[in-house]
Amino acid sequence: MELNFESFANPRPVMPPNKMRASIAPHGDFYLNRAVVEALGWPEAVTMMYDRGQNIIGIKPADPEDGGGYPLRPKGGRSRSRNVFAGSFCRHFRIAPPGTLNFRAPRLDKGGVLLLDLNDVLPSTGRSRRSGEER
Repeated sequence: MELNFESFANPRPVMPPNKMRASIAPHGDFYLNRAVVEALGWPEAVTMMYDRGQNIIGIKPADPEDGGGYPLRPKGGRSRSRNVFAGSFCRHFRIAPPGTLNFRAPRLDKGGVLLLDLNDVLPSTGRSRRSGEER
């Protein structure tokens, strides 16, 4: 008997905890994992920036006392990940993802700015941990 196996790669491979990951949800909620927050220096707030020509979002640490910054909110539980609720930023720049998008290669530039390229994203896959529904 000859077998003709076909393989299927896990669409949600296990990622090393030190790999930077970030995503954006349809209403402008950003998720930053621990590696990103650590690379930014564990700020309490961030400044959100956008390069319209290159379609790249920039995020840098901000002083929460100066105003204008977006607070980093704990993801929940014991997680060291953070959320940035930046709906007003997204509305201002007309950034409206059709669903949750994962940035493929978040990175810091030489000035310590997190660069999130909207031209290099993947749709989020899998199930919501809360509801068990497909995304």
